[in-house]
Amino acid sequence: MAASSLSLASVAAMATPTVLSIAVDQLTLQAAAGCYQMAVAYDPTNSQYYGGGGGNPTCNGIVWGATGSVLQNFIPINVDIRGVNYNSNTGRIETLGYGSASGYGSAAGYGGLRQMGLNGSGLYTGANSLLLAQLSGITDDQSVAAYDAVRDVFYSTANQSPTVRIASHSTGLAVGSITLTGHSLSNVMLDAIGYDAVNDVLVEYDYAANQALVFGIGGAFIGASQLSGSGYDHNYAMSYTNGMLFVGKGSGGGYEGFRILEAGSKVPEPTSSALVLLALGAGVAVRRRR
Repeated sequence: MAASSLSLASVAAMATPTVLSIAVDQLTLQAAAGCYQMAVAYDPTNSQYYGGGGGNPTCNGIVWGATGSVLQNFIPINVDIRGVNYNSNTGRIETLGYGSASGYGSAAGYGGLRQMGLNGSGLYTGANSLLLAQLSGITDDQSVAAYDAVRDVFYSTANQSPTVRIASHSTGLAVGSITLTGHSLSNVMLDAIGYDAVNDVLVEYDYAANQALVFGIGGAFIGASQLSGSGYDHNYAMSYTNGMLFVGKGSGGGYEGFRILEAGSKVPEPTSSALVLLALGAGVAVRRRR
């Protein structure tokens, strides 16, 4: 097999982060009237944030500037949005719609992976391209999945389960799973999970304790960070992007962005390499030393 750009050594060298016991409230994305808020993604090439509402494809798409001001509230966005991610491999904003796991309604703007149409100013046009009609490897049709551009996979979870499913971005098929351990998940968001590529960690939001829960990519609990404020969403409106955890403030109420991590010493997590080995069975080649 040809070696991929991801090796066991590169994964093992990722830093174990220090979780801030008190999160730093760093950015407010202003409210924009529309449907029920879903995920948020940051595009570093134009310093803009992207999100939108869910419920049907006639809902709105929102673009914010670097300081959180609304640049555009576009209707109709032509996708029933759940997940929103920036793909650093292509430099494009992508969405996962309702019904992506089953392939429901992909031709009508519901399920499926889409590349969002943007104009020269980085604003939505509504002319979106369907990349995959079905991603059977994600957890369910409501999944607000997070994207890992290095491994080219999605992470998804649902119904406060400790199991995080891993799905290929290119095929949509399941390529493995992670079990989150070391902390109760009884009050985390039903369908959303975040991923931080810098520290290679997964993030859940405990709405009862108002805390961000940080897990290593192997699944072990690292720590919790206490958020300020209240009234954040319980179901979908949560993302980790641009070094911040964003939590939504109800339907159309905007988002609050919190810094929850500081970089730590480079101590490999013992189970990190196990995740990569899972990918071997799915055709992802990993460089091995002999």
